[in-house]
Amino acid sequence: MGHALPRIRCAMSETYQDIVARLPSETELIRRLIHGLRETGKRRYIAPLWKRVSDATGHGSGFSQVICTRYGFDPDEDFKPQRAFPPTGPLVD
Repeated sequence: MGHALPRIRCAMSETYQDIVARLPSETELIRRLIHGLRETGKRRYIAPLWKRVSDATGHGSGFSQVICTRYGFDPDEDFKPQRAFPPTGPLVD
């Protein structure tokens, strides 16, 4: 006996396709993920941003540093600058 896929619950007026159509681009999703990994406040020790990206993605240091740079972040950033927003410009090649 197979398992049925879980039914996704949406607002009564929205279909699954309506929600999918409103999803941000892959670039925006990755930028939001990296921005969410940035740290605020003061701690005794904090890993640089590339290390937090590495932990979240399972990639090594070099690959994680390139991910940060490609999406507009400083890979060596320890703490998020005040009032920092995710980058919105073009990807870095």
